[in-house]
Amino acid sequence: MGSKFYVGLVPWLVFAVANRSGAQGLALSAALALLATLAVVVVSLQERRPTLLNGAAIVLFGTLGAAALVLDLAALDRLGRPLAAAGLAAIAWASLLAVPLVEPYTRDVVTPAESAARRFTQANRAVTSIWAWAFVDVTASLLLGAVIATPLAATVLNWLVPGALVLRAVARSTARWREDFDPDDPAGGLSDLGDLLRG
Repeated sequence: MGSKFYVGLVPWLVFAVANRSGAQGLALSAALALLATLAVVVVSLQERRPTLLNGAAIVLFGTLGAAALVLDLAALDRLGRPLAAAGLAAIAWASLLAVPLVEPYTRDVVTPAESAARRFTQANRAVTSIWAWAFVDVTASLLLGAVIATPLAATVLNWLVPGALVLRAVARSTARWREDFDPDDPAGGLSDLGDLLRG
């Protein structure tokens, strides 16, 4: 499937790991995510046009940052991560009504004839569905972490569970993609993760 889709998720990762302590922590996290989005857009302009994911990141993190500055609510600071993950889930589900979220990234790794085939669209819908469910699960975990709000819950529900869910989605979506487009892959659908980790 390639690693470009994962690069598109970098703004959400930046937002998740940015420090929220102190005044305007959520606004700062959103600003850092916006900067990461702009960096991803600049890189993507060299190869293709920006994607739905890029545009959605600008809208989502711009809205969260503005809301944090205007409303200054402690609850909003606590719910920043679940809101960002819920936004990502909504984007993935909505994309299934038109062009599946991952399709702009997968066009680069298939031939024009393959991209015109029905199985290309079916594979992209299946992979996008895998990610949409993963984002829903991550949202639920982050929401529980925000509600329970103990140090143990913060570690388990904000980091360990979401990390495991994302790794599972990487493995499942890569395996599903390879069913149609690289059935002889000896890595069993995990080589994309290795490619991503190697840079």
